[in-house]
Amino acid sequence: KGVHPEGPVFVAVDALDEACAYGERNIGRLLADRLDDLPEWLRLVVTSRKVPQILDWFSRFRPREIDADSPENRADVSTYLLRKFQDPRLAAILERSGTNPEATAEQVSLKGKGNFLYVTQAVEGIASGRLDPSKPDSFPVGLVGIYRSFFERVFPTAESYKTFRPILEVITAAAEPLSAAQIAAILGRDEFELRGLLQTLVVFLPERGGCYRAYHKSITDWLAGSEREDRTWSIDERAGHRAVLEHFWCFSTEAWNGLTDPYAWARLPYHGFAAGAPYDRLFQLFDGGFLGLKRDRGEDPLQLQDDLYLVFR
Repeated sequence: KGVHPEGPVFVAVDALDEACAYGERNIGRLLADRLDDLPEWLRLVVTSRKVPQILDWFSRFRPREIDADSPENRADVSTYLLRKFQDPRLAAILERSGTNPEATAEQVSLKGKGNFLYVTQAVEGIASGRLDPSKPDSFPVGLVGIYRSFFERVFPTAESYKTFRPILEVITAAAEPLSAAQIAAILGRDEFELRGLLQTLVVFLPERGGCYRAYHKSITDWLAGSEREDRTWSIDERAGHRAVLEHFWCFSTEAWNGLTDPYAWARLPYHGFAAGAPYDRLFQLFDGGFLGLKRDRGEDPLQLQDDLYLVFR
């Protein structure tokens, strides 16, 4: 507040709805509660999907809905694509296929209904050879189409997907990115083998800072979605929570001695609740000294508050 710029300063906060995955205490709730404490010269531009929790927090404001399929947004997508197609590598691919950049841009925009996430995946697909620009009718429709076509190619049979499903369940359930070593330990898998499996989905599960997380929430929403008819690649997110809980629960028999993973200390109550663990087991997290030891470790008091909320909810 001691700073006084000459004009307003704008700060963009993108995909605020994804913050809801981090428990009760997250940046969305913080902004909603402390918005009036910000200096008058600071302006926030916040984007979010239509998540009721976010709409409730910011109900005093009237949101402006952006229609991805609007003519204006379609025009932005086409402009973006034409610039991308000037890249020497992409330009060479289009030239070899005998396709017109303007026509290809129009088809991608049409198939993706103006969704920029679809557009970036389509461009990557053309660059990698997964999509043939000379056959625009074969382009998948929408993000779900992108995900389906990719999974169909990587996992042609149910058996080939069977060994991968638990990995996706743990990654989806995790409250923060996990390393290959952590995922392997939770699932009782060989770390080297698991890294090889993860490499097959590097497009959607990139490794960043040694840890893995879906590149966008839409992929995990599609995998864990309960309303779609085709369940071929569906996952059980609760099974991921149970796997995490069961792996670390063995330390409870030794009064949590030997538990060294910081992730477990930070997130075990969250997984216990999300896994639908029996009340007596949740209570044991408190009565068994877990939260007391966590306090003695110097953990954030607000995190302890969130733990208690989950245990006694």
